[in-house]
Amino acid sequence: MHEKLKGVFPGIPPVANGQELPDRPFLSVVVPVRHDRCQFLGRALSSVVSQWRDDMELVVVHAMATEPYRLAVAEVVNDHGDGKVRLAQYEDDLDCHSNWNRAVSHARGQYVHFLHDDDYVLPGFYQAVRDKVHAAGAVAISVGYENVNDDGQIIYSSPDFQTDESGRLPLLYWRNLLLRGNPLNPPGVVLHRSVYETLGGYAPRTVFCDWEFYIRVSRFFYWHHVPEKLARYRQHDLPSKLVYVKGTKQVLDTAALYIDAGEINAAKALQYDQLVGSSQ
Repeated sequence: MHEKLKGVFPGIPPVANGQELPDRPFLSVVVPVRHDRCQFLGRALSSVVSQWRDDMELVVVHAMATEPYRLAVAEVVNDHGDGKVRLAQYEDDLDCHSNWNRAVSHARGQYVHFLHDDDYVLPGFYQAVRDKVHAAGAVAISVGYENVNDDGQIIYSSPDFQTDESGRLPLLYWRNLLLRGNPLNPPGVVLHRSVYETLGGYAPRTVFCDWEFYIRVSRFFYWHHVPEKLARYRQHDLPSKLVYVKGTKQVLDTAALYIDAGEINAAKALQYDQLVGSSQ
């Protein structure tokens, strides 16, 4: 892990030496599940299996896997996984962010796609990722996405970003966007596993831990972007203003550990102005 981050964020161990052989998967799709979250899991798995290639792996990591939930999740995996899923079930009561880190630790692939149990991807998603890796050597990739409600209706589309000809996002432009708010959602993000190994995992007890993590990545790695809207994020209830204020403060206070103070103070001032403006 990077020296500046040691002891601050949970470590993600490297893949065992035996997995450095040529048969190591190119891509791991990891699906963390807690408790009895089965309603949309089948759709998530099917969206991956339909784009399957032999250099992929699909891992479902189930926390709070007590009966009858252990059996329920196993049945969905059996029905929709086409025999391609590696299922890891634990009875412990990990919080969701810790289970996310455990899910990433299970990944053996060179790249990791983090797919929530209620999200899914469209045909062409994984090919677009491969193309970006092979053409630009990308290690951090954002893919366009749309938010859908529980009925599958589109309620939001991700914005377009400024990129160079290779699809790379300019460093300061991208970090400034991230400090203003989170323009990404997990199903539209694919990262080289070394990013997790270098920067650590998702911060515990942080409301918007994915947002903070994306800022962290922008501090140490370039991002590349695929504009096509090929991922779907299942949006449930939006956080209250109180939760948003608390979560934003957590994110920016944590980012202050590795981002220049001037950038952080400017972001905090902007967030304050937006909150004041929205309350008038």
